[in-house]
Amino acid sequence: MAVVASVAFVATLGAVAPVAGAQPAGAQAVFFGDSFLANPAYRDVASLRGHFERSGLSSHSRLGSQPGAPSPQGCPQGDQTVAKAYGEIHRVSVANYACSAAKMAGPSARRSVGDQISGAIARGDLGPATGKVFIQAGANDLPDILAGQMGSSAGVFNSAVVNHVRRVREAAPGAEVVIVGYPAIAAENGAVCPVRVQGERAGFNLDFAGAVRAGEDTVGAALSQAAAQAGVRYVNLRAATLPGNMCAPDSVRNVAGVLEHSAGHNLYNHLTHRGVWQVARII
Repeated sequence: MAVVASVAFVATLGAVAPVAGAQPAGAQAVFFGDSFLANPAYRDVASLRGHFERSGLSSHSRLGSQPGAPSPQGCPQGDQTVAKAYGEIHRVSVANYACSAAKMAGPSARRSVGDQISGAIARGDLGPATGKVFIQAGANDLPDILAGQMGSSAGVFNSAVVNHVRRVREAAPGAEVVIVGYPAIAAENGAVCPVRVQGERAGFNLDFAGAVRAGEDTVGAALSQAAAQAGVRYVNLRAATLPGNMCAPDSVRNVAGVLEHSAGHNLYNHLTHRGVWQVARII
C-alpha cells in the first residue's frame, strides 16, 4: 500500500512540475498599432481603397500589394509588415496585433489598442518571454487630441497610453515598451506629393498650407508627451525618416503616394516596401 501511495505521489509531481528547459510564455516581440503596422493590401480595406484597386488608378498589381495572414484577432494585414521585417532582422518570434483604424483612446472601427492588448494577454503572446513591445497609434485619435488641446478632453489620450503601458508591464514585466511615432509623410516644408509615376523624381508637389505637416507634428507631440508620462522610450520616427518623405526620390522614399505608380507598396499613403524595412531597422 505504501508503495502504491509513493508511486501515486511521484506521478502527481510529474503532472504538475514544469518541464526542464521549458520556455516562458509569450512572443519575443509584440506589436500593437493601426494600419501603419498592419499594412493591409488594397483589397482588404475600406471602399475607397477598394475603388482604387478596381479602377486601376494605382498600379498595385505591378507594385506588390499582397495580403498576408490576418492578425490573431482577424484584422487584415499585408504580406510585408514592420513586425515581420523586425523578426527577420533580429531573428526573434513576433506577434503582430496591429489593426487598421485602431485608436489609442476610445472605441475603434475595428480593434483598438486596448482590445489588441487584451487579445495578446488572452492568447499568451504577451508574457514573460516578451522582451520588446512596440505601440504605434494616435493618427486616428487626432480629433480627440485636438479637442484635448482646447481643454474639452484634456488628459484622455495620455491616460489611455499610460494605462496601455501599465497593462503591458503587468503581463510582460521584463519587456521594454516603446512608443513609436509615424514616418514622415510631408516634406520639411509641409509639401506632399500624392501622385507618383515612374521615374526617380517624377510627381508633383501640393502644399495644403502645411495641414499634413501640422497633423503629423500634433500627433507626434502627443505621443512624445504620453510616452514621457508613462515612463517609456519614444521613437521620433518622423525625424528619423524625413529624407524619405512622400516627395523624396524613389530610391529613398518610405511612404507611398495616394496615386502610386512608382514604388512598391501595399497601400496608398502608407509605407513603401522599402519603408517597411527602414522602419524595422530604425526601431
